[in-house]
Amino acid sequence: MADDADVIIVGAGLAGLVAAAELAEAGKKIIIVDQEPEQSLG
Repeated sequence: MADDADVIIVGAGLAGLVAAAELAEAGKKIIIVDQEPEQSLG
């Protein structure tokens, strides 16, 4: 899984999600890792 990513972001708070959105728009493959469940993102 991680072998396919261009970027791994640790932390799915506001900054991590904004960074992920910007990188995705630039065509990068991203993995976001966070300690909280998916329902808590942002």
